[in-house]
Amino acid sequence: MRTGQYHIKYPPAFPLENIGSCGSQPSRATFLGQPWISAHSYHSYAYDPVSRKVLCCGHESFSFAYDPESGTWTHNPQPKGMREDNYYTLTLCSTPTGPYAWTRFGTLFRYDAGGREWSEVKVSGEKLPGTRCDESGMCYDSKRGRLILTHPSLQGDLLAVDLKTLTAAKLSPHGMAEAAAGGIFLRETCYDAANDCVFVLTRHSLRKDPESPWWPVYNCQKNAWVNVKITGVGDANRGKPGPPKWDGCSNGLMYDPLRKLILAVDTSSVVYALHLNPNSTQAAEPR
Repeated sequence: MRTGQYHIKYPPAFPLENIGSCGSQPSRATFLGQPWISAHSYHSYAYDPVSRKVLCCGHESFSFAYDPESGTWTHNPQPKGMREDNYYTLTLCSTPTGPYAWTRFGTLFRYDAGGREWSEVKVSGEKLPGTRCDESGMCYDSKRGRLILTHPSLQGDLLAVDLKTLTAAKLSPHGMAEAAAGGIFLRETCYDAANDCVFVLTRHSLRKDPESPWWPVYNCQKNAWVNVKITGVGDANRGKPGPPKWDGCSNGLMYDPLRKLILAVDTSSVVYALHLNPNSTQAAEPR
């Protein structure tokens, strides 16, 4: 973040043939015990603030842990229920007590840094749907200590999992029909703690204006979808005006609490920073 550069602490490995574009791997790991970082890994990774390692899951039934300080990898087998999933659908989310994983079977797992293992979490209340490729997102609401889940079957609604009571409930926010009408909610979501809202990537904006689209954002305090007008530098690679191209699925999204910015990375590894302005919002009404 300080230098604006990418770097890696060890030489990357390449298989004798190749890694398939859809994520197939030639083996569980390289000869040095490092996982193949294949395409389409989606949200099968998360940072664990307890162990201070990055977890990388869905690789041949094993979870790999990367130490950013030493640049080394370790691995442990995944439990049943996670082992049968893969990185297309396995969705991880970081929390202060450790990452959670949501599976395509509608189950939830929690990582214990002390035991270096995952254990299934029994959730009461609303039944969790199974994750779906490209269309399931999960983020952590730090103000309320809950996970917020997006899924296409919810039709603009959201699921919240209280991590104290382990109870799931639908939020039924105002304006959810209009928000759903704007297009498919994609897997990238993040919680903006400064504005107490959830930013979700969608396939289309509510108002199809390529120069300055209005974007559906979930306001946690109001329990309502609002429209946020996004402006900016546009597509840095092609010199296009208007906001970054965030209406596809080949993007990464996270919140930087130090700078109070939402960071997005496109498929060409260009990094964008978004500062949400609460004064630019409108109620989510049909457009």
